[in-house]
Amino acid sequence: MPGFKPPESFDFRQPAGWQAWRERFARFRLASKLNKEDGDVQVSSFIYAMGAQAESIFKQYALTAEQQKSFDIVAQRFDTHFTPKRNLIHERALFHQRSQQQGETIEEYVRDLFKLAEFTEFPDRDNTIRDRVVLGVTDQNLSQKLQLEPDLDLDKAVTMARQHEQVKAQMAEQRGVSSNVDEVNKSSVGGSSFQRGRGRNHGHRGGAQGSSGHRGGSSSHRGGSTSQRGGRQSGQRSCYKCGNSPHERGTVCPAMGKTCRACGKSNHFQSVCRSKQTLDNLTNSEQGEKFFLGSLETTENEPPWRVSLSIGNRVVNFKIDTGADVSVISESEFKKMSPRPKLHTSHAKLESPGGPVENMGQFVAQTSFKGKRTTFRVYVLRGETDSLLSRSTALKLGLVKRLDEMNNLAFGDIGVPVKCDPIKIVLNEDAEPYSISVPRRVPIPLLPKVERELQRMLSDGIIEKVTEPTDWCAPIVPVLKKNGNVRICVDLKRLNRSVKRERYTLPTLEDMTHKLAGAKVFSKLDATSGFWQIPLQEESAKLTTFMTPFGRFYFKRLPFGISLAPEIFQRTMEDMLQGIEGVVCFMDDVVVSGDSEAEHDERLRQVLERVRQAGLKLNKEKCEFRKTKLDFLGHTISQDGIQPDLSKVKAIIEMTEPQDVSELRRFLGMVSYLGRFIPNLADILGPLNALLHKDTQWIWDSEQRQAFEQVKKSITDAPTLEVYELGRETVVCSDASSYGLGGVLYQVYEGELKPVAFC
Repeated sequence: MPGFKPPESFDFRQPAGWQAWRERFARFRLASKLNKEDGDVQVSSFIYAMGAQAESIFKQYALTAEQQKSFDIVAQRFDTHFTPKRNLIHERALFHQRSQQQGETIEEYVRDLFKLAEFTEFPDRDNTIRDRVVLGVTDQNLSQKLQLEPDLDLDKAVTMARQHEQVKAQMAEQRGVSSNVDEVNKSSVGGSSFQRGRGRNHGHRGGAQGSSGHRGGSSSHRGGSTSQRGGRQSGQRSCYKCGNSPHERGTVCPAMGKTCRACGKSNHFQSVCRSKQTLDNLTNSEQGEKFFLGSLETTENEPPWRVSLSIGNRVVNFKIDTGADVSVISESEFKKMSPRPKLHTSHAKLESPGGPVENMGQFVAQTSFKGKRTTFRVYVLRGETDSLLSRSTALKLGLVKRLDEMNNLAFGDIGVPVKCDPIKIVLNEDAEPYSISVPRRVPIPLLPKVERELQRMLSDGIIEKVTEPTDWCAPIVPVLKKNGNVRICVDLKRLNRSVKRERYTLPTLEDMTHKLAGAKVFSKLDATSGFWQIPLQEESAKLTTFMTPFGRFYFKRLPFGISLAPEIFQRTMEDMLQGIEGVVCFMDDVVVSGDSEAEHDERLRQVLERVRQAGLKLNKEKCEFRKTKLDFLGHTISQDGIQPDLSKVKAIIEMTEPQDVSELRRFLGMVSYLGRFIPNLADILGPLNALLHKDTQWIWDSEQRQAFEQVKKSITDAPTLEVYELGRETVVCSDASSYGLGGVLYQVYEGELKPVAFC
């Protein structure tokens, strides 16, 4: 590769420069014909050119030997590493807020819309950009014309907008008026070049001067009232940066480089600051609205989150209250301000948890925090009270973050697999391959749905089509779901007979719940199709080959139905969340707890950060946040303890009397799952268990019927059990009868014995 130098080493302190460095290396790769070399040579050159720090990053990826030789795979991993995760909601908000600016051409506006749309993932990007062009142009006549155009697509909208802009510029030249883009793009009312009621250079306020019936300007303008083209006219709009008359070409606006005293932004003066309009809007926007305030007093032992913000010349110490609709300060705090803001009459009704509070009025304040500036309303309350900062203002200042901000990071459909070692399926030495030669027949109405689901799984990277011969091949069983779609299940029974399992022990309810002792706030997270987020080694993937009417495929991810999947997924999740207090998981369900909201929120933040780092995706629809109780593994957990899940209780209550041993076993199995809630269960079940003995004749008599009903009643009356707590004094009581042995596990709370479990 003589004659071509690779780009300078990448500056790892500036991740934002990664894309530019990648593009330079891509040009070097083509120019030097490096792309013709073997994969391992390309990868080594790539890492060497990047710099010494790339070696340690590369080793973190745990790629297979084959993957390490693929330039595309290695480059994609580095792209993922350096490319910042984007907030989809934020990207779309920026797009929808974008309108054409004064002095901006259609070409510039459309180009920026395409740039903003790059990361929005709009399903119909062109039509969305078209809508933004139509609604965002400054010329309202053009917008109306575009909306009336039938069959308007993006190309047609842009072409019409360019033509409109060009014609306006040409007409301005013909009239001898300046063709400055500022004039070309501005919106005109009734053909006049004045803004109604806002002209700064007119002799009087309000009306549109010079509207004598001539289109495009006043009668004095026709015939050339200016000494030269582009000269200043009394009818022209003033400069939107400094407020003076428009500047001659080649002159620099005096506002350039200056900082506005109103909003803190650059390149305009306070006199023309648009935040003045914001202040007016904020002052006049509430019309007798009702707002809720969070806690005006701190009643918990946990110290509240507080922040000191400058309002005018005074620093106010606010309590951050995400439950408050508006920000408030006390009357005494307001009187300490100097100069004191103008207090406007307010008709808003303010209510706190203790009832209505007296509202003296409101003013508009501006403040900043770590470079973020915002304007917000502050209400003044009669008497002494805490200063509260509302959730909306706290969000704008970056003091708290919405959970939604993690959508792109933790929530969503399955993408790349979790960052863990790909799973290897190990077979017994005497394993005999099993392969079907024809697919199982699928009902004709389900064929289109099966094909769609296969295509979805292909596009998500869950499966891959295979045409080469494979030793193993299983049939499918399509299952119709409640929403009308199908779930493709693969019958892996024959493969499971030959799979070696690692026998990782799944936790029981008792193993997990003691970690939740004392908790008052709970959240539950659910992994999206959890098994499908775990990668398989390529050699192992072909063992999962299955046949459909549309060809053969194999799983690239851990499939449902394989015997080792639950224990591998459980181990992966426990490794991911290891060390975080108050967190338990059972396969794809994760419970986060805390004895206060602050403790819970911090633990939840840690969990979501671990999830983000691992690349695990969560199903937002199944997640629950900040609950005082939640259902977990057939039980309801709250600060009061553990209760049986009402759906489980209902299922047992609605069961009819069993007609044979198999039905009796099913009933007893459901009862035993909730057995910890039933005192003296062995005695109650004695007559029923007797029917399970070998060579016992099936006789369902009054004794059995009475036991059956008593079990149902005991479950209905089941007490709330305490969560077992390590270190607390524990008492065990036991008893025996002719039917069996029973006992109760108690723990002592303030001198009182409270049950933890019955057995």
